Amino acid sequence: MAVAADRIEALVRRATLVHLVGMTGATNVQGEAVHKLDEAANRICVDAVRASGRAAILVSEEMAEPLPLGGGPFALYIDPVDGSSNADVNGSLGSIFSVHAAVPAGLPPAGRAQRGSGCVMYGPGPSLMVTWGRGLHEFALDPDARRFVLARPDLRLPPSGRTYAVNSGRRTYWTAGVRAFVDDLTADDGRRGRPYSLRYSGSLTADLHRILLERREGGRRQAPPRLRGEPPGLSRRAGRRARLEWARAHSGHHSADHPPAGAALHRQRRRGRAGRSVRPAGGSAMTKRVKEILSWYDSDNPGTRANLARLLGAGRLGGSGRMVILPVDQGFEHGPARSFAPNPAGYNPLYHFELAIEAGCSAYAAPLGFLEAGAAEFAGEIPLILKLNNHDLLLEEPDPVSAVTAGVRDALRLGCAAIGFTIYPGSAERTRMYEQIAALGAEAKAAGLAVVIWSYPRGSALSKAGETALDVVAYAAQISAQLGAHIIKVKLPTEHLEQEAAKRVYESTRIPRAALADRIRHVVQSAFDGRRIVIFSGGAREDDATIFDQVRAIRDGGGFGSIIGRNSFQRPRPEALALLGRIMAIYTGAEP
Repeated sequence: MAVAADRIEALVRRATLVHLVGMTGATNVQGEAVHKLDEAANRICVDAVRASGRAAILVSEEMAEPLPLGGGPFALYIDPVDGSSNADVNGSLGSIFSVHAAVPAGLPPAGRAQRGSGCVMYGPGPSLMVTWGRGLHEFALDPDARRFVLARPDLRLPPSGRTYAVNSGRRTYWTAGVRAFVDDLTADDGRRGRPYSLRYSGSLTADLHRILLERREGGRRQAPPRLRGEPPGLSRRAGRRARLEWARAHSGHHSADHPPAGAALHRQRRRGRAGRSVRPAGGSAMTKRVKEILSWYDSDNPGTRANLARLLGAGRLGGSGRMVILPVDQGFEHGPARSFAPNPAGYNPLYHFELAIEAGCSAYAAPLGFLEAGAAEFAGEIPLILKLNNHDLLLEEPDPVSAVTAGVRDALRLGCAAIGFTIYPGSAERTRMYEQIAALGAEAKAAGLAVVIWSYPRGSALSKAGETALDVVAYAAQISAQLGAHIIKVKLPTEHLEQEAAKRVYESTRIPRAALADRIRHVVQSAFDGRRIVIFSGGAREDDATIFDQVRAIRDGGGFGSIIGRNSFQRPRPEALALLGRIMAIYTGAEP
């Protein structure tokens, strides 16, 4: 959770800049409105916990069902962002978690299998409070080292104070005893310490931090923990009450079942399953369009479909059915100077993670080395695609073939959502590549990963013009779909027709090909009548007007988006962000 907290803290700081404030329009399993930050933080937690290998199961307030993770001795229960509505007003936020011994038969009884708990406070000085049963300790985030260091060991709840925290807007639902208790705290009757001051932030973690750390004169009392009275829902069973009572017990306080004089603290939100929106683990809110696209992949297992949903739900285009992916495999193929000298910041692998995240891309794709350099630093902040094969241009080959440079295990280790693989239809080596992706694709799907195929016609059988000819590009899309790709990347097709036999059919059936949008439509149709995700590459560096015209053609022709590398990362960062932002605006229809 420390790794996830570091990533969430960085995300919170950029929430407004990367459009993560406001609502998604969905509801979670508790019947609560889902905030954009909830979804992003949940993805971070899922990926970080999965990468740790320490948890057998993960239960989150933002997921409808527990997520099995396979290995590890623990079960982890989380609220990724407590007080997420505060993000809209730059208010206090936190995360809450509880660690239990993993129990095969579902959720454990409340608190009985608990081994530790904690919470994270995101603010001017982000801190992590945690207990493993022997005292409560606070760790502060070192902003330079990006790690939590012990700041205040063995915290104790102050014996006195003059503040309390409660959501008074829920007074209607309180029992008579709770009303009388709060009335007693606020009575201005001359007794010492009266009236108490209300300090309610809307974030349970923020209120807990204040009461633990604020020291004042006067008595402080503890409010009963239940202010609503209804049975606990999934999240509460998952440990909200248990983990906070555990933390309070180990800060030198008593259980909530026997409250002595102490702090007035606890907020109980309404729980329930009414109106819930079932969403894949780590994914985004399900829109009708995303559901429709996922229905095309009914033969895939839930893990693969969940990762497809992650890709379709990420970034600024999340939920629209459109994608913009940042690929940075050009360093391997074209060399460092040709790839990164136009914008030297690109030599640093971390730059590309930051660019993709800040721009709101749907995913970031790269070879093994680039992903390894930043996967831990940016765990969970953006879906990753590991390019499994790569090709260099040091030797001119009339019939190219890419070398397999990584495997499915690497993709799982790095927390990727998908694998990527290049094939060269038209090369004399094409059958070897088809066999490789058939095997790797089957392995990836069995592991719950999506499969992305870069389908680039190239080889001695084709002319240079033939590599982007309409008939050849459409053929390449069909081949990729037949090889089992979930997402197909092809080049923009020209009006040229390469194959004589195909040319006769195109002309006799009058397939429209004069406009780029018509050609896009035909290529998409060639991938199972548009029932596979087809995206189009940006190619060599182009002027802005040309790029935007191409994006409009992709949009109008029914394409699913762009995968744009050199045209973005070879520009200075502000220009790249502006370019990607405008591309996404065109896809959403915000710009004609």
